[in-house]
Amino acid sequence: MEDLWAILSSIIVVVGLLYVVCIGWSIPFSFGKAVGIWAGIILIKFIKNVIFD
Repeated sequence: MEDLWAILSSIIVVVGLLYVVCIGWSIPFSFGKAVGIWAGIILIKFIKNVIFD
């Protein structure tokens, strides 16, 4: 259950930060794009953990 909260909180933080950056630079914000970027970051971390652990 703790892993689920960690995942949800990381989604909220990343999407929130992307939203603020997009508003600041007048970039059209897309929730799908934000989730895609978050998923890519998580995938890279997962692959790194598999390779180096």
